[in-house]
Formats: sequence, C-alpha cells, structure tokens
Amino acid sequence: MKRQRNERYAQQAKRSLLNYTEKQAETIMIGALAAIEDNFGFLWGHGKDYNELTDNQKKIRDAWQTTRTKILDLGNSRISLIEKEFSYFIIEHANFSYDFNLRKED
Repeated sequence: MKRQRNERYAQQAKRSLLNYTEKQAETIMIGALAAIEDNFGFLWGHGKDYNELTDNQKKIRDAWQTTRTKILDLGNSRISLIEKEFSYFIIEHANFSYDFNLRKED
C-alpha cells in the first residue's frame, strides 16, 4: 500500500517537473517570438490585415511566417525530446529534492 502510494507520488512529481519544464520552454519560445514581432513587426505590417500591406511587406511577412513556423516546430520537437529524456529518470519529490539516476551511455 505504502509502496504503491510512493510510486504514484513519484510519478506525479515526475509529471509535475516535466510540465513545469515544458511550460518554461514554451514561454521562452513565445517570448522570443513576441520580442521579435514587437521590435521588427513594422517591417511586415504586424497587426495589419494582409490586404493592407505593400508588396514588400507581404514578402517580408511571408518570410517571417516561414521563420516563425520553423522556430515553433524546432521548439516543439525539442520539448518532445525533453519528455522522452525524462522517461530515463526516476524522480522523487521529497522535501523539494530530486534524485536523478543517470544512465551511462555506450
């Protein structure tokens, strides 16, 4: 009974740490994109309707959308790798400490 409770608690701790890590990575991505849009968005008419843009702004917006998508895809791919990596660890939450059992790679 106690062992099952401890295992369940360990899984909850692991999930909590993973969720926190994922949220931080997402915040970094979104914050970086927002900073670029805030400082350089005028180049592609950020906030304007596409039909209101000049031909040059449309080209820049299209390039930005491609770049933005690549950044988000890469970030989401890395978040997936983080989740996979977490599966190799045993994480126990006790008095705000974490025990990591590292495996040696061949």
